[in-house]
Amino acid sequence: MYNLLKQGLFGLTLATLAGCSGFPGVHKIDIHQGNVITQEMVDQLRPGMTERQVRFVMGTPLLVSTFNPNRWDYIYSTQRGGNERSQQILSIFFENGELRQLAGDYRPNSGISLTEQQQRQRTEELLQDLTEEQKAKGVDPAAASQEPREIGSPNIGTPQ
Repeated sequence: MYNLLKQGLFGLTLATLAGCSGFPGVHKIDIHQGNVITQEMVDQLRPGMTERQVRFVMGTPLLVSTFNPNRWDYIYSTQRGGNERSQQILSIFFENGELRQLAGDYRPNSGISLTEQQQRQRTEELLQDLTEEQKAKGVDPAAASQEPREIGSPNIGTPQ
């Protein structure tokens, strides 16, 4: 009896530990943390903007240094499905209440918008992500991307 209880407890412990490990087929969610930073947001920043204008464009900073309130840090990190975490940082420096300097992973494009090729590449990346999500849900991407078809008689509801 004691031996059977011991074996049952051992089996239950193994099953619990297996549920916590990287069991194949377990979906891992994407983790997004911090301020979302886009190149379009950074492109709107101009020297001489007030703190209020910068806050309107970028949102509330994640970090404002206690020792240097003229420095705002925007940090955005993502971890897709258990892969390695990526992190983007943008530090904004003010002088006399006006934007003076940017530092970090983003650079303003001097008001130049995305080229057609960059827009096309970005659209393809978004479609690829969408296709992967559809495959994960069991949806056939080829069937999902077909044009909607009209069902029934096209004359229904029209006066004759």
